[in-house]
Amino acid sequence: MMENSPPPILPDQRPRPPGWQRVWLQRALGAFSLALVGVTWRLWTPQTVFPQVPWLAMLNAWPAGVQWAGLAAILLASLALVALPRRWGGWNSCALACYAAAMSGMILLDQQRLEPWAFQFVTIAVLLAALPTTRSLWLLRLLTASLYFYSALSKFDYTFLNSLGQDFLQVLAGKIGFTPATWPESSRLMAAAFFPLGELSVAIGLLLPISRRVALVCAIGMHLLLLMILGPWGLQHGPSVLVWNVFLMLLDVLLFGWPIVLDDMPVAVQPPPRGFFRGARIAFSAMAILLSVAELILPPLAWFEVYDHWPAWGLYSPKAQRTIVLVRVSEVPRLPPRLQKYCVPPDAWDDIGYLHFKLDRWSLDALGAPLYPQNRTQLAISVELAKKYDLPSDILVRRLGVAAPLSGLREKADLDGQDAIEAAADVYWLNARAKGNLK
Repeated sequence: MMENSPPPILPDQRPRPPGWQRVWLQRALGAFSLALVGVTWRLWTPQTVFPQVPWLAMLNAWPAGVQWAGLAAILLASLALVALPRRWGGWNSCALACYAAAMSGMILLDQQRLEPWAFQFVTIAVLLAALPTTRSLWLLRLLTASLYFYSALSKFDYTFLNSLGQDFLQVLAGKIGFTPATWPESSRLMAAAFFPLGELSVAIGLLLPISRRVALVCAIGMHLLLLMILGPWGLQHGPSVLVWNVFLMLLDVLLFGWPIVLDDMPVAVQPPPRGFFRGARIAFSAMAILLSVAELILPPLAWFEVYDHWPAWGLYSPKAQRTIVLVRVSEVPRLPPRLQKYCVPPDAWDDIGYLHFKLDRWSLDALGAPLYPQNRTQLAISVELAKKYDLPSDILVRRLGVAAPLSGLREKADLDGQDAIEAAADVYWLNARAKGNLK
């Protein structure tokens, strides 16, 4: 061997090809999109078992065929993201753009579809399609850390610490033989506060190079704990929650497990497009940057009820707006048997003569997905319920605002009858009327 020759490269020291993180992230996006659409399949069809509430009133008249076409586009684009070779750079970008467009269109047709994972997947697809690899991965790092950050902040309040936080604590402590119910109240509240505190530590740690590896291990451990708490051996949440937590673990590994290689792998076909196509690409890139900035700065507006709870990453946070639907006991037989089972005795003593219609349980059973946590959407569902089953004066809606962080108190307004509910729904800028699909 010559004296100045470089040392041999061992197999585990060979550099990975440029852009490999982007490729595997794209494939994970496609695979988990297929899985999540699969476990919530009815949500993505023009179903007739639960009211659909588009984001714009004009979309109420769109035919069911548009939704079937949108679902087909999501599935085909997801398959392409999994199967396309890396060397087909332009086609990969087209698949990402088509996926983002199809998913966004389907979400526009039903507010219920803006689940946190769907919102995140659209963001990932847009950034990977519009920006060079290095820039998109750096932005995704920042957005992923902000997800944990805002999710943690949404839990530092009275409502989480005294409700869902206690449920988390009960399951986790029970697995190791403790009984939190016997602890002093202050101890139980401090123990519940460790859940958002750990999430906040992960968010900050992932952003700092000196703590990134430790934070990555903690993030994976946090998701494993959530799988244990939320899974069939714990609180028995839906499968979509569990699948998304698995995706988040993989996302963390891909984004934070290795340094981002300085690689500006082009996202369009070479040579660079000119004219109209060049302008379209620039516009798409600007849209990706604006989307990222919006996701970083808008979530605090949810605390003032100006921005929706889920896009603000209010995950496992029960402080969101709530709509309580009450049906007069004598009129419950007007509902079909499949809906009567959701009528239960109300919690408040002054609601005698009514039964509480559980919208959240109806959504989970009918769609396999949680109810969209905004009064706007839930008022639209309530109106549809009254119209469909002829309950114009026999339905009472109690609209509750976001819970106060220190006391858990909410602003309350009672809406008696269909006319009052519709008048309240008309105040919103976005659509608060259902499509009329319920059978």
